[in-house]
Amino acid sequence: MSAIIFEKNSEPIGWIEIDSLWAGSVALECMHKVTLALSLVTLPVFSATITHNLNVQIVQVFNDAGGDGAPIASSSTFSPGASFLYQPEVNEIWEQAGIQVTYLPTVSWNNTEAQRLTTSERSAIYGDTYTSTTGDPLPNIPTDALQIFFVWDHPGTGYDGTVNSGWKNDTGFPNNSAQNAGNAQLGIEGFVSNGRSVMANRGFATEQLSGTLAHEIGHALGLRHVDEINMGAATGGPGDPDFSVVPLTDNNLMWSAGVGPGYDGSQDNDPNLTILQENEFLRPEQVAAAISNGLALDPDGNGIGVLQPIPEPSALLLLLAGLPALMRRRR
Repeated sequence: MSAIIFEKNSEPIGWIEIDSLWAGSVALECMHKVTLALSLVTLPVFSATITHNLNVQIVQVFNDAGGDGAPIASSSTFSPGASFLYQPEVNEIWEQAGIQVTYLPTVSWNNTEAQRLTTSERSAIYGDTYTSTTGDPLPNIPTDALQIFFVWDHPGTGYDGTVNSGWKNDTGFPNNSAQNAGNAQLGIEGFVSNGRSVMANRGFATEQLSGTLAHEIGHALGLRHVDEINMGAATGGPGDPDFSVVPLTDNNLMWSAGVGPGYDGSQDNDPNLTILQENEFLRPEQVAAAISNGLALDPDGNGIGVLQPIPEPSALLLLLAGLPALMRRRR
């Protein structure tokens, strides 16, 4: 058994990204940087047949006293039970795979030390071994769900454990810019993974988090970067497909930072997909791998994967449902 951590680090204009690798892991930190005037606009007109449900739990990290929460949106606060704008867009992206994303209630974690994570501390959260001298203990692995921690800093923001590294204490960041940086365990069947990810965000409107979050969910469900598959990284098989080389001009959710085309809000070439889905496209091999890995990924060890099939109504149930209408017609 082995564990790989995937993270993506980039500073793009729009959705162009620049990759950065970190020693000690296969790393892809996801960071988007745009002016706030650039907005991701989608027109959800496509409804796929939903075959599976994926539960996701968001954990917002506060200080020990319950204040100074790591931003989920451009504000550092949230309303319990609120539906952020990124949520339906992440769902829209994954709907093309027949997967609906269901958000569990947001969890608050009061732990000052966990607001800014070094590489080793982040690995400890992934490995469920994190401890600190103060603050609340690490939240439990949720039942049959992925878990995404919103923090102020982690290695993807440039944080190295020193006070002035990373984003939290950066006073020179332009007010009209925004960045986010994500990291996730790679959940290929046979790899060790607790289905956890971390995310840092500053200045982004909530809807502009959707591409990054959907990308990290892809890693959690075992999807590698497309360009790494192009270079032969995949082992082959249902959970780690080694498909043919994908041209750099092709849209895909899983390009690594700085690779692939930028987001094009005017792109509308496929009547079966929304504009957002065309830009964050998933190949059939990726869809099959995500479903295979998600069914097998079982962080809480209860024998049920984080991805659950949605039962189709039987023909008998459909017939019974239609009987009252038939009876009314005969009266």
